[in-house]
Amino acid sequence: MHLRRICGLASAMLLLVVSAAYGLNGFGTKLEFNGGELYYTTNVTRDEANKLGEYLVKDGFFDGKTKTVQIEKRGKVFQFRMVAKSGAAEDPHMIAIAKVMAAQLSKNVFDGSPVEFQFCDDRLKSIKALETFSGLDFNGNDVFFTSQVTREMADKLGKFLMEQRFFNGDHKSVQLNRRDKIYQIQIVMKQGSESNDEYVASAGVMAGQASRSMFDGAPTEIIFCDSWLKPVKTIGPVSALEISGSELFYTPGVSKEQATEVGDFLSAEGLFGVNPVTVKLSRTGDTYVLRLITKAGYDKNEEYLRLVKDMAKRLSKQVLQSAPLEVHLCDNMLVTFKTLGPF
Repeated sequence: MHLRRICGLASAMLLLVVSAAYGLNGFGTKLEFNGGELYYTTNVTRDEANKLGEYLVKDGFFDGKTKTVQIEKRGKVFQFRMVAKSGAAEDPHMIAIAKVMAAQLSKNVFDGSPVEFQFCDDRLKSIKALETFSGLDFNGNDVFFTSQVTREMADKLGKFLMEQRFFNGDHKSVQLNRRDKIYQIQIVMKQGSESNDEYVASAGVMAGQASRSMFDGAPTEIIFCDSWLKPVKTIGPVSALEISGSELFYTPGVSKEQATEVGDFLSAEGLFGVNPVTVKLSRTGDTYVLRLITKAGYDKNEEYLRLVKDMAKRLSKQVLQSAPLEVHLCDNMLVTFKTLGPF
């Protein structure tokens, strides 16, 4: 799923006329596009202004009715300034539209440069400026990102999603943000996806893999969103360690030090051997839960079950200060199909 094409919808925010009686000489050079007025300052090239105007026509924003916008540039940030109806700057839905518009302008007009959307009065005086948004294209898919993350990090995410075949030909939109040291990957999903157990499980695995592959083990959330990037369901956060080529995911309630000690224990036990293994450690109340991806049929193998139970008892005693520990045998999406313990 992808973001809506919103330029036409955004035009609903506009006042229809900015009267020449106000004196527009200080607004920059004026260009006209299908009834719309676009002013650009000396910090913006004519080619950049023309590209913006042509895009706004193509996407339905300049639709033959009188509308006025201005494009300015401060440093590396393009400022898209729009005359807006009274109250639009405080309307959550209009703000959501404006954020999406800024991200799409970054991707489709300004080659991924950050764009700041500003709501303005009918004299193009700024009423409210939103945080900057940027956008990159990956084989027809959108990777948008906020000012809290770098372009390099967003590029890394796009390449990761290509490698994971998430960007598989259907147009998809994601956004990368960082809040309170947690990376947030927001994904536009079909309505009802938040109730699909398979999608939710896959998102949990993706959060762990993204943490390990891109964010140096930092906690990562996957957030299912509607077509306005409004959060619907949050999965995670999940953090990750790489140990001997295998991966250990862990969730809040488990410290990095505890996860490292468990990883070292499992490595010493031979679990992290020649073949890569994925495990996940979480905590519910006083009980730790260790999820192991297990081959089909092993849940009925008595010798395997005995070895796992013995290992769990040692892990509880030697690393977890004898706290109760459950071991969940799981499929590739870390969905439990058999529970052992607690020990």
